Amino acid sequence: MFNAFRCLFKALKNRALHAADILLVPLWTWGLVFVVGTLLGIYQGIVSLFVAPEKRDPYDIWNLLPSMPWGWWVVVAAIILLIAAIEGSYRHYMKAAKRIEILEERVRPKLKCSFGQNIPGCFNKDSTIHIITFRGTEQYRESLKSHYCRIKIEANCVGHVQNCSGRLICIKKDGIIIFDRESFHLTFAPAERPNPRFKDVNDKVPEFLDVMALTEENEVLITTPNFTNPSSFDQNKIFSERGNYLLSIVVSSPVTVSIPIDVGLRWTRDWNTSEVYCAS
Repeated sequence: MFNAFRCLFKALKNRALHAADILLVPLWTWGLVFVVGTLLGIYQGIVSLFVAPEKRDPYDIWNLLPSMPWGWWVVVAAIILLIAAIEGSYRHYMKAAKRIEILEERVRPKLKCSFGQNIPGCFNKDSTIHIITFRGTEQYRESLKSHYCRIKIEANCVGHVQNCSGRLICIKKDGIIIFDRESFHLTFAPAERPNPRFKDVNDKVPEFLDVMALTEENEVLITTPNFTNPSSFDQNKIFSERGNYLLSIVVSSPVTVSIPIDVGLRWTRDWNTSEVYCAS
């Protein structure tokens, strides 16, 4: 019973607020009424001060109003109320339309992701990558030839989309999940930048998110910063067998919805005969 009364009260309250939002005149109208009333009051005061009482009737405000039967005044008042209701309804509609427009813009994807061996910049054959390794305190730089795979990212809006990032969230082999324990950042080209995990994407200027490199040593390297992976991710073990692999990647930004894209790899354990493709 209490819940029923509470729902009834809430419904009545919402309807009252809706009616008030429609019927209440905008603030500038109240200001205009205040200014007109003030001017009429000043006029009436001047008439009272400077016009003799026996000569005051022609200048009295009420005498200046047109003489009509009270029924016509009711009609005039009803017309004014109708105009105010129409104006209030229009304002309410425009306010709701503006909120809907803001929400639609918020959920509209502002990024476009594409991948394929035939898309320029997505599959770079015979590229040279540099890997820095440490042996004790000594630092070594190793160079490897590879086929480099990247996702093309474009801004689907005017201006730019800031702080874009890409994460590998899942890997499947022949339809079976073999890694989804955590996600980690991929790099934006060029990966030699101080912070390659984030990049602004400008309109009509595509950027490329590194995904993986198929090396001349017939290995698959996920392109994390400096090719460093968490201890829970053993990529040599994950890609140790031939098969169809699916890498699920999410590209995100604080100002737009995230875009998922799947990159497929037909891994033959031979970097020259393996194939990559867009599986989304």
